[in-house]
Amino acid sequence: MKEPETREVSTESKIAAARSWLRRLPLPQRVSVLLGMVLAFLVVVPFLFLLCVEFIGGAVIFFPSLHTKEVAVEIGDGWVKSEPAPSGRYNYITFKVTNMGSETHMFIVVETDFAPDSLPLENGQVRSETYTDEPQHMLWRIGATGSGSRDRAAPEPIPPAEGPVIAPGETILVEHVGSYMERWRSGTVLVLFCNCPGHYERGEYTTLTIP
Repeated sequence: MKEPETREVSTESKIAAARSWLRRLPLPQRVSVLLGMVLAFLVVVPFLFLLCVEFIGGAVIFFPSLHTKEVAVEIGDGWVKSEPAPSGRYNYITFKVTNMGSETHMFIVVETDFAPDSLPLENGQVRSETYTDEPQHMLWRIGATGSGSRDRAAPEPIPPAEGPVIAPGETILVEHVGSYMERWRSGTVLVLFCNCPGHYERGEYTTLTIP
């Protein structure tokens, strides 16, 4: 028995057949089909774009909560405690900070190449240098790029690093600490401290290491 012949239909023939089918539809149905195609394009293309560029942080810009881990921190009068940093891949950390003491405290996060107990001070407060991204991220870099050397002669006094002030018994969220351009590197050490005058010197700091 002779096998039926199979012919490959060209892309041009498929397009022509689709156009012919579309022209035969009544006008209301034709409009509905075209609108459906446009809506599908508007939904699918952005989704594929975010999926493809996720490795450079594209999806992080639009969906930061999906790339954020929360860390609980407690500040007392003379001490700071933090739970361990979570494992896994993420760009941001949201700190849930509770003031357990009877005094007002100020929460700061820094990535630094200074020892945690030797941050540069001026008038009892840690000096600010530079920060990553926008100021509200509260991730200050002190000496991380070599600009904060102890031997650097500043032409003018450097203002103290500033952060949110927490009243006794209050809990605040310091959200999206980090950068959408890169995930937290394993081994990164952050210093968490209070920068009210004299508080850092009396031991109100701790470290958080990214696993």
